[in-house]
Amino acid sequence: MPSLLLGLKIPQLSALEICGILTALFLVSYLRRRSDPIHAIPTVGPSLPLLSYLGAWRYFRDAKGMILEGCSKYEVFKIALSDQWLVVVSGRDMNDELRKYPDDTMSALEAQKWVVQTEYTLGNSDPDATAKKCIGGPLTHKLGQVLPDVVDEMIHSFNDIMPDAEHDWQTVPALETMIKIIARVTNRVFVGMPFCRDEMLLETAVEFAKDVMKTKFIVNLFPDVLKPIVGHRLPWTTARRRKMAEILGDTVRERRRQMLEYGTDYEGKPDDYLTWVIEEDLKNRGKGESIDGVMEVIAASNFAAIHTSSMAMAHALYYLCAMPQYIKPLKQEAEEKIKEHGWTKTAVDAMWKTDSFFKESLRLNGVNHLSLFRKSMKDVVLSNGTVIPAGTIVVATSTGTHLQEELYKDAAEFRPFRFSDVREKGGADAQKQQFHISTAEYIAFGHGKHACSGRWFAAAEVKAILAYILLNYDLKLEKPDGRPENLYLGPSILPHPRAKVMFRKRKASRA
Repeated sequence: MPSLLLGLKIPQLSALEICGILTALFLVSYLRRRSDPIHAIPTVGPSLPLLSYLGAWRYFRDAKGMILEGCSKYEVFKIALSDQWLVVVSGRDMNDELRKYPDDTMSALEAQKWVVQTEYTLGNSDPDATAKKCIGGPLTHKLGQVLPDVVDEMIHSFNDIMPDAEHDWQTVPALETMIKIIARVTNRVFVGMPFCRDEMLLETAVEFAKDVMKTKFIVNLFPDVLKPIVGHRLPWTTARRRKMAEILGDTVRERRRQMLEYGTDYEGKPDDYLTWVIEEDLKNRGKGESIDGVMEVIAASNFAAIHTSSMAMAHALYYLCAMPQYIKPLKQEAEEKIKEHGWTKTAVDAMWKTDSFFKESLRLNGVNHLSLFRKSMKDVVLSNGTVIPAGTIVVATSTGTHLQEELYKDAAEFRPFRFSDVREKGGADAQKQQFHISTAEYIAFGHGKHACSGRWFAAAEVKAILAYILLNYDLKLEKPDGRPENLYLGPSILPHPRAKVMFRKRKASRA
């Protein structure tokens, strides 16, 4: 065989012939692409092979610009990512259409697996589903029961984290400080005392979210066939859960033992989030000794709760410091409602202006330009005739929706009482103005049955914290030159990570 190969004469090709062959190969590739229905969908950015990577880079640098460009031209469009196409639907009607598809047609769960690479980040026991069940179920129904703990922990958190503000101005990085406070308050509800003040547990919970995003980013650099090989070798999120288990393990095992010995309704049984998670884990995983499932849920719960609420608080502080004229009406509302109802859920629910303030802030500064993540489980034909091939990630755009003038007058303008003004007039649309309510035109929390299950708790938490700040502190920006600019990374929207806010305890504190 070697001698035969040595005897072969390789034909010499002219430059013209080589160009002809390359052209033919390009045409074959082009025609194959044309036969794929994904390529019939209009593209924002370049769409040709290789050039589409330039579109993916542009998306990382200017996702907002590309999304708004697409919304101005198309009802459905696509954007190149590094490893696939992202299909975006635009407008209220398309948002509602995407919401209505059943899970076996457009799957939120499968899309979530893609968004977070859950197998390599959150764990194998579907912890997100258990967290949603516990947060959307007993936690939401018992907000009135847990709110006193929220209030107690926020008071201790501010005193511990900003002791110098008692006597003079204390300058703190806004986002970092809100993360510390939200982590403590949230874990007062999730794992209780004394764990919510354990510095190692809090650090682990906060860093877990960063490790999730780091792991996701690395896994997405590889083709699907290599993702399991790479993903299961990245150690960070697993190490964080093990650290949580070292801190919480004895308590979890003891509560499991009591449930197995005395049943699920014994005298003295704790009625808290950790117990609800353990109960669900026993239902899902049986009576084995492993507490891995519980740790996965607690870690996933922290991932979902801490950074989103912290960013909402940072955005709110930046607006208040840049627009101090809104401090007085918000403070007055907090004083009136707490004087009437005390630090209760009833008081927090009655803070309509504060509710509107957060809803408007989130309208313009969500955690993401995108919402309603779905993965097509089969070929789907949308109402406008667009064909979505099976396996495609399809999303709505919160930014594109929330900046539509036909939905919001002066849509680009921050009007903090936009929603409370409508609510106070009453009428059929009054209840829709509440912070936690999702509609086809307000999709910051998603929309429909897969909308964020923790939005009731998050709304109550941030409203209580803001009310406490307004009643007890004066505040201003360290650099009084306008609201700090957001940081945009791909579709993510982040409050300025380094901007600092100054706090000083009010002399006539009412807390």
